Amino acid sequence: MISPAPGTSQPTAAQQRWWRIILGLHEVMFALNIASAFGFTILLLTSRGAELFSPENNLAYYCRRGAYRINDLLHVSSRSAVSTNGVARGALSPWNLVGYELVIAATVLSLAIIILALLRCCTGSRTYRTSLSYISCVSALFLFPACFLYVTKGNWDFPQAPNPVGFWRSPILAVFAGEILCSIVLFLIGGKRPISAWTLSILLFLHYAFWTTVLSPRIGGAGIAVSVLFMPYVLVVAFPLSGIAWLLYLKASRVSMTPPRRWSSARTWTLASTSVALLTLALLWSPSLGAHLSPKDFDSLRIELSRGSCFGSCPAYKITVLGNGRVEYIGEQNVRVAGLQTSTISSRQVASILQSLNDTHFLSLDDRAFDWCFDTPSVSVSVSVDGRTKRVVSDADCFGAKSGIQARFVHTAAEIDKIVGSERWVPCNGGPCWRHN
Repeated sequence: MISPAPGTSQPTAAQQRWWRIILGLHEVMFALNIASAFGFTILLLTSRGAELFSPENNLAYYCRRGAYRINDLLHVSSRSAVSTNGVARGALSPWNLVGYELVIAATVLSLAIIILALLRCCTGSRTYRTSLSYISCVSALFLFPACFLYVTKGNWDFPQAPNPVGFWRSPILAVFAGEILCSIVLFLIGGKRPISAWTLSILLFLHYAFWTTVLSPRIGGAGIAVSVLFMPYVLVVAFPLSGIAWLLYLKASRVSMTPPRRWSSARTWTLASTSVALLTLALLWSPSLGAHLSPKDFDSLRIELSRGSCFGSCPAYKITVLGNGRVEYIGEQNVRVAGLQTSTISSRQVASILQSLNDTHFLSLDDRAFDWCFDTPSVSVSVSVDGRTKRVVSDADCFGAKSGIQARFVHTAAEIDKIVGSERWVPCNGGPCWRHN
């Protein structure tokens, strides 16, 4: 810590207690600010649409899947996957939002505990002092704005409403760069003579007032019903609070204080809480690849591919592939051939279908976390083998990131069509097309 100036008195016991309170508050807010910025970024990425962000990611799928996992744990009624027989997509009920609230809250809290544990592991060291003095200052001032700008850059030119000005010439980026420049100037001035707490307080107030105003409307426009969630606003509150905690720490550190204790008495608590935090993150965000489809009895294998209708002329049909290679096609609507048709494929082709499904980790997919649009066709794949059945339903056109989990499933469904040769029955090719009356 900062050494006392010559002639200054040693701090009293009351000052030491106050110092420990300020130090603990600063540590907690430092960890919570970093974790909240990460949770804020997750919300922005999942709300704007993964398919519009570059680079593409599966964050929206994992976030929704984690929410449904929490809903299942709490026995909260969750929306089931839409059937391919219907066009309308079911809306989320208010109870579904419980999972969204808790998955972000649990993620942020777990990350904050891990960061705090890492910080306290190096208590008293130079890394510890640097983290609380300099890294905490930079993160308290610029981490939230930097995360916001990162997401904004990836989603700057929306196809629906492209921005007239390029990102690098945007006013919001100019403000961010100007604040960084001013911070460097103040740091250089502060190295020669101290800057008063009132001056820093006024500058921090203007900084946080501006960025809180910028951030809050963006949250209200999020696409996963974030506008009716409470957690996004809680996360933004951690942004200015971390700056206040840093300012209190800076003021208190000017007085001579005893070095912070090494938290030896809290090692058991730290280890236990960190273990719980890591387990929570693993349960919410782990890929859960699951087992592969490896039939013990091929005679029990039954693979069904169904494509549903839309408000236009989308073909609706069902294809069943049995373990012995028999293929059954049933044309339902907007197809060239209606009714039942049969054919066969080789055992190697059946194995190829299974391999394609395993490549998408079919058994671990949760279709409730998939993206959905309103007027688009749907596709489902159902696999029954060895007495077990797994069914996954997806939107056939609106499937998020083109290299994402849902897109790979839709591509696998197309591979099944290709392997069984459904093009001989389905496309109308500009000719007469059978329609259901």
